[in-house]
Amino acid sequence: METKCEIGIGKRIRELRKFYNMTRKTLAEKLGITISYLGLIERGQRGTSVKRYKEICILFHVSLDYLLAGNEDPQAQSKFNPMNVCKSNLNKNEIRYLTDLVKALSLSKHTDDEVDSLFQALYRQWELLK
Repeated sequence: METKCEIGIGKRIRELRKFYNMTRKTLAEKLGITISYLGLIERGQRGTSVKRYKEICILFHVSLDYLLAGNEDPQAQSKFNPMNVCKSNLNKNEIRYLTDLVKALSLSKHTDDEVDSLFQALYRQWELLK
């Protein structure tokens, strides 16, 4: 039986998996479960062990509190932030290069959120090229 908690957890897992451009098959293999079981978790129809939730948190660089409760507290340092994930995988020169590229591509002024969005898109392309 689905609960609101399991549905929220599953939704966050699916969002994280998609952000990392990871297939269900890949994530299921990393967790040692079947694709169909992962699908049940993502749809909120099944839960899993705390140990497995911890593995998911480590894979996606999020806190257990975020995964289980959707903590959106701005003071929570390990809540999911795509910019932190992108920047944590790059050295200072790569960050500077991508930031300068985003600025150079801008024909008009962009908000910080728009620059972050462009940075994330460039980061995904950068990862594909590596």
